[in-house]
This record gives sequence, structure tokens and C-alpha cells, in this order.
Amino acid sequence: MPRPAKWRCLECLPGTRLFGPAGVPARNLESLRLAFDELEALRLLHLEGMTQANAGKRLGVSGSTVSRMAERAHRVITEALVLEKGICVEGGPVTVVLVAESSVAASMPGAGQAGLSSGAEQAEGSSNEGETMIVAVPFLNGDVNAHFGSTRAFLIADTADRKIERTSLFELQGMQHNHAGIAGFLKEQRVEVILAGGMGAPMQQALKMHGFKLYCGVSGPATEAIEAFLRGDIEQSESTCGHHHGEH
Repeated sequence: MPRPAKWRCLECLPGTRLFGPAGVPARNLESLRLAFDELEALRLLHLEGMTQANAGKRLGVSGSTVSRMAERAHRVITEALVLEKGICVEGGPVTVVLVAESSVAASMPGAGQAGLSSGAEQAEGSSNEGETMIVAVPFLNGDVNAHFGSTRAFLIADTADRKIERTSLFELQGMQHNHAGIAGFLKEQRVEVILAGGMGAPMQQALKMHGFKLYCGVSGPATEAIEAFLRGDIEQSESTCGHHHGEH
């Protein structure tokens, strides 16, 4: 069985997704596929002037992988130009970093100073004291997305000593209801704990197979949910209608 493709981290997505000869209707156009990460490789190499090694670091892959991506992208563009075909930019195992580092805590609706509090301000006697872990929350408009399978973004927090040290907000492309795809992305981000609202049995099974600890039935602001978990206020549950931390 081939290894799953490594997720590529992009900074943005192209505004225009379909390119073609002028005057040819899209319905009559034979189009070639150019993956998001292949276009990003060209942007980093040719517009930002990066080496393959540095472009690979930005994308989260090796320099040789960047070389192969760029070579395929060049073939697609050349074939489209010579044979008057269209280019459709889509697909690939990519995620977009919407907000990175701890600045996300201050920019979220209703987040306040979440993620910046000291361990002394947390409740004493938490079972999570002294632990380091990475926590993921399906994200929608600052809150825990109640529908895990359809989420388009994840807030991922690095935590230590019962406080949030760093957060990043990722947008996933085309992974909605893709059990293996979502599980693979979270695994690659080294996530250990998932706080979620509603989650179907197939998705729960896919996540458990990857070794994640699931806490379902969580609601409210995403950063507050993480802080409640770190205080020990959220009980582990695999039910879709379990504990809601906002009720306490």
C-alpha cells in the first residue's frame, strides 16, 4: 500500500481557479489539473526566488518533492499553452494556515485573553498538571464546530502546564466527511486530544484507530473549551451528546 501523501502547508489559495484561452467557453474547454501545492511550489521558486530546500521547508516537504511538483506543474502549463487547453487549479493534500502562533487567541471572537493566562490562575489539582500535549478543536466563527465531519477549519493548540502556549488555525481543503483525510491531517500535526461537538460513529472509529483521545459534546468558544479541558472540567466522552463545558 502506498504511503499517504504528506500534507502541504500553504499561505493562501489562488483567487482564480480556472484559466484558459480567451473566447473559449468553459464547457467546451479541455482542462488539465494543477494541484494547489504545485502552484504554490512555482510561486515560491519563481516569484519569491527560493531554493528548492527553502521552498520545501515552507511547504512542509523535502526539496526533492518540490522539484517533482515543479516539474509536473511546468509540464501541465506547457501542454496547456501549446495545445490551447485550460488549467484547473484544485485538489491535493493541502491546508492553509489562516492564523499562526499565539496571536490567534487575541483575534478570535470572544476569545479575550484566552491562551495567555498563567498556570497559577488555573484551578489547582487538575489531572493535566505538568503535561504537554497538542489539542485540536473543529473551528467555526470562534466556536467549537458542532458538526465535526463538515468542519473546514481546526484550531490546534500546543499546551504545557495547564496553559496554552501556542495556537494555529488551519483551513482544510476538500476534506469534509473524509474520515481518513481528517485523521491523517491531525496525526501529522501530532495532535493527541480532540475536543468536539457532534461526531458520527464512523468518524469516531477512524479517529480512535489513530490513537486520539476524544472528548465529544463540547460547545462554546474554542479557546475556552481548551482551557476548560486543561483545568480538568471536561470529562472524556465518545458520545455525540455528552458533557457541554458551557453548562458549568
